[in-house]
Amino acid sequence: TGRCSPLSQMEMVHGSTFSFRAKSSCLRPRSRRRAAIFSPRALGWGPNVHMTPRHTRRYCRIDLQGEKLLELAVEKLGLSARGHQRILKVARTIADLAEEEEIRTEHLSEAIQYRSLDRRLT
Repeated sequence: TGRCSPLSQMEMVHGSTFSFRAKSSCLRPRSRRRAAIFSPRALGWGPNVHMTPRHTRRYCRIDLQGEKLLELAVEKLGLSARGHQRILKVARTIADLAEEEEIRTEHLSEAIQYRSLDRRLT
């Protein structure tokens, strides 16, 4: 079919991790849009995963509601400072993919859900 579904197939691999396969023709335009948003920030470190703590503080700012949500997640999930940083980086990537300049509460919430799922599967 000519329909682009972001996740055309999802399967379990090794019993605990998910592998997502999407059509590259569907992802290519989205990836280009994300690169256009991301490229001004990327000059210093590359993909969001490689952000330093200084870059994370600068580019992963969240509002007061987001701070409270993240604080609750850190407490409930027992996250370290590193886990806190990882959630912020994932939220930044989610916001980039949504073509948003700011990290919104829903981006942060989605990142927290991924982290909690990851902790349950390992």
